[in-house]
Amino acid sequence: MRRPSYLIRRDGRYCLRLRVPDCLQSVLGLKEIRRALGTADPRRARVLAATTAAPIWEAMEGIRMATDDKEIDAAKSALLDLLQRKSDAAKNLAAEALRSVELQKRVIALKDELASETLAQSEQERRALTMVTAKAMAGLTPPDPFAALHLQARRPWWELIETFFDEVKQTPANRANYMREFNRLADVIGRDRPLGLIRFDDLDKHHDALLLKAKPRKGNTTLSSKSQQRCLSHLKTFFSWAYGKEWLDRDPSKALRVKGLTRRETKEIKRRSFSPNELGLLFNAPVFTGCKSADRLKETGPYIYRGGRYWLPIMALWTGGRLSELTQLRCSHISYQSGLWYADLAILPDTGEDVGSPRDRDGGKTEHSHRLAPLHPDFLALGFLDFVEHRRTLGGDSALLFDEIADHGKFFNDDWFDKGRRVTGLFASVGIKTSKTSFHSLRHSFNNIIRTGGREGMDSRLQDRLMGHAPEGAAAHYGMPLTDDEARAFLAVKALVDLSHLLPTPERPAIPSKARPAIRKRQPTAAPRKRVLVPGKVAD
Repeated sequence: MRRPSYLIRRDGRYCLRLRVPDCLQSVLGLKEIRRALGTADPRRARVLAATTAAPIWEAMEGIRMATDDKEIDAAKSALLDLLQRKSDAAKNLAAEALRSVELQKRVIALKDELASETLAQSEQERRALTMVTAKAMAGLTPPDPFAALHLQARRPWWELIETFFDEVKQTPANRANYMREFNRLADVIGRDRPLGLIRFDDLDKHHDALLLKAKPRKGNTTLSSKSQQRCLSHLKTFFSWAYGKEWLDRDPSKALRVKGLTRRETKEIKRRSFSPNELGLLFNAPVFTGCKSADRLKETGPYIYRGGRYWLPIMALWTGGRLSELTQLRCSHISYQSGLWYADLAILPDTGEDVGSPRDRDGGKTEHSHRLAPLHPDFLALGFLDFVEHRRTLGGDSALLFDEIADHGKFFNDDWFDKGRRVTGLFASVGIKTSKTSFHSLRHSFNNIIRTGGREGMDSRLQDRLMGHAPEGAAAHYGMPLTDDEARAFLAVKALVDLSHLLPTPERPAIPSKARPAIRKRQPTAAPRKRVLVPGKVAD
């Protein structure tokens, strides 16, 4: 078997050689650390090297993580003391081993002298030899790796998956995604590895294996950052759950990061908000002021449309909701509490883009993933509550508010608003579609409203809550109505664009038309009359 690089042999005996990291060489004044192991047995040398190197690496890691000079000096002195103790221990170990050898020689000599004695005396000598050998080896026994682990952390990580699913409720679809990622990890580290012995290096190897096995989209050389984050998030959730239960001393998945970007992502520019002029162009589009028909919303005409594609952009501007959150809304999610109307929005990861997936509320990430978004009176003045009541009359409390949008799935929704820079999407049809704008820009515009459209001094925590960016651990606060002070601050904000032309009137109601404009069908023409020739009469 090839000898490891950290073991060197001098005069027939082994010693440990550790290279000091470059960032610590100037602090310690050392480039490498050597410690005699006091043995010529290669197997025993490997065991001694592991037990000797572990506390040294831990001490150097303490120096690396220190934040000020005082902590660095304390960690440095601790390491030097450790090295001194190791040196003294190595000397004592060598002396004890020498004494053990001498004692063994004496026992063997004694056996030769007493060879003629009875079998009972020989048996006692063999026992004495065994005891001496055990004492000599007592100081060389490697420590138990499970000694410092929590009882649950000693179990194979695969056995804890069911406990994880019992406590962190997941939908069947999400559970299947988790299991797919767990199986990928099991292919790399196996299913029998104790939870407490899984390190970052193991998860990093899994990440590399994922990039090798997964098939990126055509034109890309690697998985997109979103795809990597989606896969890694399952492992992060599992290990952070175990860390939160204090089964682990540290979360091995915390340092996992995306590796590489696709060609499209390297060129992608962060989305921005719409300017007031762009908002004016958007809300004067035919879909808001008058269109040809319910099927020709981008063409100017006399038909007044008040369906989902009318309300979604307005609601996104006044709530900051993502397209994927708004399309999930049902009539029962609009409620009146403590003097304000609220929309119960499902919380989804803020990836910077909308995916527009109108999933059922039961299909959210977790059973508590929702937040109450207050509805501003200026928004309600446009007749939104009449629209909600109209939808409730048609389908009851469980009816989707924007059912004509939800039926088409995410790709149709997104394309209708955002598709291309030509006149194929709504934004492109009014000339405001760029590489920096999309439906998500309405969310950024709402952020501008609450930052600049309200009174000065609005609490930043209230701004974060209205945007759904409350700090970690405050998710339970999402489902609570605003306090009186927060409500007053919210009611003080003003829109960045004048929407008074959208106020309902008898000629322009807030609810959809009862029926689409009748399409005139072409009436079939009468069959031509047959000409009958009468004998003796000339035809005309």
